[in-house]
Amino acid sequence: MNRLLSLMPFLVLLSGCAHVARPLHSTAPEIKEISLKTYNIGRTQTSHVGEPIVRVKKYTVIERQNALKATNDFIISGGLLDVAVNVSGKAGYPYEIVGTIGSDLHAIRIPGTHLVFGITHDGRFGGIAASFNYLSAPIHGVNVYQIEPESTIFLSASTQQVLEGYPYQNHELLYSGSSSNDFKLLYREYSLTDLIRPAFSQELTYPISSKSIRFRGYRIELLDVNSESITFRVVAE
Repeated sequence: MNRLLSLMPFLVLLSGCAHVARPLHSTAPEIKEISLKTYNIGRTQTSHVGEPIVRVKKYTVIERQNALKATNDFIISGGLLDVAVNVSGKAGYPYEIVGTIGSDLHAIRIPGTHLVFGITHDGRFGGIAASFNYLSAPIHGVNVYQIEPESTIFLSASTQQVLEGYPYQNHELLYSGSSSNDFKLLYREYSLTDLIRPAFSQELTYPISSKSIRFRGYRIELLDVNSESITFRVVAE
């Protein structure tokens, strides 16, 4: 302990100021239902053998406005010894805001380093990296950090966490081909994490002359059916 205290004046003299990130007070989250599907009611579409006629995934997430995303790929580098970094980031990836640095910088976490990085309120990299621990914080005046390209801008973004235990749908109806007398569809259900549920798979066979079919809540008009593809319109769901 005495040795640690004796080092403090040296650290302060060397640094002038150390940057320490403060935890962020999180905003109220929002619960949202996400609905994804491959069709639009009444639109003519064509699917080939093995492709879905209907693909639906609906689930519930908790969404937080607590992230920033870059307008382009970037690299942040700089620093010395244990605070040296060279980390890359991807355009559009939501980097979580985990705290603040000083009074005017958002602190974002980028995988690949224990440090966090300061982003100004107008979305530019502030040239500062920091830590939640004072003694491992970068030393101002010695460690210089830069971003390439310098024109990189960070925009407000959200993060989503899938909520288990809520109702969900995750299924598809695939075209399996035809013969001279009939054509086949394959219905499959998936878990919330997209694993096939074999007990909920079903092969369906219809006369090749069918003008429309019904399956569960779907009504599908058939415009053309051949050995390679099916042209159809989903008219009810």
